[in-house]
Amino acid sequence: ATRWRADVSVPDAGTEPLAPTPSFLRTAFRHGATYVVGGAFSQAIGLLLFPFFAHVFSPHDYGIIDLVALASTLVNLTVALGVSSGLARYFVDTDDIDEKRAFASTALVFTLSAYSAAAIAALVLARSLTPVLLGADVRTSLMAVAVVGMWCSGVLYLAQVVLQFQLRPAAFAVVTVVTTTVG
Repeated sequence: ATRWRADVSVPDAGTEPLAPTPSFLRTAFRHGATYVVGGAFSQAIGLLLFPFFAHVFSPHDYGIIDLVALASTLVNLTVALGVSSGLARYFVDTDDIDEKRAFASTALVFTLSAYSAAAIAALVLARSLTPVLLGADVRTSLMAVAVVGMWCSGVLYLAQVVLQFQLRPAAFAVVTVVTTTVG
């Protein structure tokens, strides 16, 4: 009869070379550079398209675009009540993937609910909000498009925050560039 013997060997801790881990500083610079490149590319798209937009839009139109951008910034700061900052506090403190999913999905549900409620209210009140926020000569349909854009921007902001917390700068940069290009 043949005897089978399982050779199980455990290497000594000192004999196996450890794989080098990237230093914190190198990782921070590499990630930071990726974020900067994505942001710079997005800004470059706007700069390159400026002559086209200057030819197509009047100064009045640019004023409306700036008002919508300002309103979008204020909406992003207030509507979701800083849930993305709260998510940051707890998301990075845990290593449990199920807990991270629970935090992110709760933040997503809250963000979707808050932005949807605000968008519905703004769309219902669009006829009276448009002259106050954008001027009397602006069509209400533009306000509706702006509200939908702000809703998308708010949800996208949460997605980008989650990508940052997951230390996925390349995905963050791609989302930023695609958003800028489509926008």
